[in-house]
Amino acid sequence: MADIEKAVAQEARGQGWEVRSIQNDSEGELIGAIHKHRLSTVGGIVNPGALMIAGWSLRDALASYPQPWIEVHLSNVWAREQFRHESVIAPLASGVVVGLGAFGYRLDAQALPPKEFFGLKYLRYVGNVSRSGSPNLSYTFRLQMNGSLKCDNVDSG
Repeated sequence: MADIEKAVAQEARGQGWEVRSIQNDSEGELIGAIHKHRLSTVGGIVNPGALMIAGWSLRDALASYPQPWIEVHLSNVWAREQFRHESVIAPLASGVVVGLGAFGYRLDAQALPPKEFFGLKYLRYVGNVSRSGSPNLSYTFRLQMNGSLKCDNVDSG
């Protein structure tokens, strides 16, 4: 796993990110880590191992993780025993990568958006303006990381 961590860190550095690698045999510890880092990370690469089959607590924790994450498996789980063919967490994932070995982790890291993407977040509001005679307006706001909000444009509907 050290080689995989190093490769993922290299890919993530290219996007401007640093990697936090968490491995644990305890489902409870994994759940705790997801909750602890839910707002301080931009995405996740999750190899649930056998927890993909019955890791309902892990599934619940990932359901509350607001960032995109990808389920990854070194082997092709669909080429293995029938009971491994269904993941309880895959329906929540942004994507699933299986059977590509360690390279699958690198692909997952490449799927993270570049850091400059997070310099601005966009919020779009469409609604009625209550001033008399005003049409429906569409506003596009820039929400900067420092919390300030700036209106970029107003379009009449």
